[in-house]
Amino acid sequence: MAYVRIAKLRDALELAPTLGKADLAELAASTTASPLKCLVEPFADDKAQNYAMVGDDEEIVGMFGVRPAPEISNGIVWMLTSEKVYAKHRKQFVRECRPYTQILNAQYDRIYNYVDARNKKAIRWLKFVGFTIDKTPYPVGPDNTPFLFLYRIRG
Repeated sequence: MAYVRIAKLRDALELAPTLGKADLAELAASTTASPLKCLVEPFADDKAQNYAMVGDDEEIVGMFGVRPAPEISNGIVWMLTSEKVYAKHRKQFVRECRPYTQILNAQYDRIYNYVDARNKKAIRWLKFVGFTIDKTPYPVGPDNTPFLFLYRIRG
């Protein structure tokens, strides 16, 4: 059975080459950093909370977390996954994601980030776990890919 634990830096090394297509497209649209760098970066902040999603075969199928934002009482939330999360662990993922969203939001009045407007699956999931999605698209990256602001208020 899959489970969640505190992430280790080596988890980023395992997950990076297996990221799903939608996450790779979102990263390509929003940054020039490699997927590995994006997964390692949260570990540089000692106040960040980083978690690993571990599959049935002890493989890393996703990572997520939150780190302090520049604004007081705000956190920047993130998640990157392999296709295995949806292919092999969809029911468990859906069942357990709300409590972890509350954990990420516990020490912040608001958690937020941006999502690629093309990623309809992520947008549906974000709404399911209690995020509000701003419908105004923000152009991101060299191709001005539309991204949507997402946030969740503690409570």
